[in-house]
Amino acid sequence: MRRFTLLLALLVPACGGGGGGGGGSAPPTALANETSPLGTNLTGINYWTAELPFKDVFKAAAPWIPQTDPPSTWNTGQAFAGATADGYPLLNPGQAAGTLLLWGLGTHYPAGRYVCLYDGQGTIRFRSGATVASEVPGRIEIDVVPNNGIWLQLTATNPVDPVRNIRVIVPGAEATYLSAPFRPEFLDRWRSFKVLRFMDWGRTNQTTVANWADRSTPTYYSQGTTRGVAPEHMIALANELHADPWFCMPHLATDDYVRQFATLVRDTLDPSLRVTLEHSNEVWNGIFPQAAYAQSQGLAAGLSANAYEAQLRWHSQRSVQMFRIWDQVFGGASRLVRVLASQSANPWTGTTVMDWQNAAAESDALAIAPYFGGYLGAESTQATIATWTVQQVLDACETDIAAQMGRVATNRANAESRGIVLIAYEAGQHLVGVNSAQNNQALTDLFIASNRDPRMGDLYRTYLDGWRANGGRMCVNFSSVSAPNRYGSWGLLEYDDRTAAPKYRAVLDFIRNNPRWW
Repeated sequence: MRRFTLLLALLVPACGGGGGGGGGSAPPTALANETSPLGTNLTGINYWTAELPFKDVFKAAAPWIPQTDPPSTWNTGQAFAGATADGYPLLNPGQAAGTLLLWGLGTHYPAGRYVCLYDGQGTIRFRSGATVASEVPGRIEIDVVPNNGIWLQLTATNPVDPVRNIRVIVPGAEATYLSAPFRPEFLDRWRSFKVLRFMDWGRTNQTTVANWADRSTPTYYSQGTTRGVAPEHMIALANELHADPWFCMPHLATDDYVRQFATLVRDTLDPSLRVTLEHSNEVWNGIFPQAAYAQSQGLAAGLSANAYEAQLRWHSQRSVQMFRIWDQVFGGASRLVRVLASQSANPWTGTTVMDWQNAAAESDALAIAPYFGGYLGAESTQATIATWTVQQVLDACETDIAAQMGRVATNRANAESRGIVLIAYEAGQHLVGVNSAQNNQALTDLFIASNRDPRMGDLYRTYLDGWRANGGRMCVNFSSVSAPNRYGSWGLLEYDDRTAAPKYRAVLDFIRNNPRWW
């Protein structure tokens, strides 16, 4: 039988300072997600994101910033002398390298004594956000009182034996961060969700990765770069939660990349889990670079004289090519959910993608994102809507939910007529300003207050009931945890240390009361 352990050999390098042992949350006797009809998108890893999955918070470190020692200029612009294979900087004389951890989160991260471990020879300083309690080569203990983050500086490094493999471990986790890398609070939060979509963990909308050698690895200095999170971490989390992973293949990925990814998943994912597979994300959506790429490829291949149709057809064609590679690696499609994605509000995009070269015959599902309330953030109406009350916003959302369910029914009928099912790759409210409306603070404040109102939870229950009644199957929320701002109130929860919120309670209620109906 193929190995599907926690992948320790892949996840961590051989290093000192750590330990084995247990730790983390013990899995429940009965899997909480076994009959769950819902999944969630996980918020992307970044130095400023509010969700903290890892016990080692350095896994979300910011890109290295060239600085001076002592600090005088935040960013000198001077190139580093080089870098290790895993992205740790080599310094010029008098140069320092700074990075940020847990930045801009206020007090919403753990307090207490953290442990910083590192390999190599050099000097690490904590310039703000932490006080050094003790220090010996390779190990620094720091006391952290949460107040908007930590500034770490690398002020010296030996070019022959450079500082590398930095870890900054939350209090009480030094003995377990290797064997159980995910924080128990993070694991417990998502135990009831059957699907984890890793679109943002993979930085799908920003990635320039094409070759397997260019991907993120578990030993890369941070999982918060444009390379995204290493697939090994995604697989380990899916195994830990016994959740089906949803992987988005980069739009630039070569066939070899796709084959290597599929092989890694085949060899290390729990064989009782299924894989949902998607080509990139929202290739129909012109705001993303993958859309422009697909359009250029489709036109160059002569797939249509109409640029948008050529774009959709190339997306369909490339999806099937990727599906076939996974089929070959897995020896069939029994463990795969092969997804063709389209725009919910424009069912023609779905029929176009499904019908090109009969792509539906080699697919399992059509996926849409039936958001509600999105039109309320339009530029043209922002001045009026910014004067509304929260209840007026929620009344409009309730009306829009009914309209969205009509589109769900149309997309479901289109999918089923072609022998596949309808699922949601993203779902939930979409209260956010568009273009100039994004800078309308009154509108942003109104949308945040609307998301916090208890009635928003009732709307989520109505919305999910409608999804079920209109024939939808697996519904994947967008997204897990994120602080609200002018860019949206996407998270079911706002911060890592919050577990009570209307949207989160509503989806848990729905999972409890609606075991999978298909």
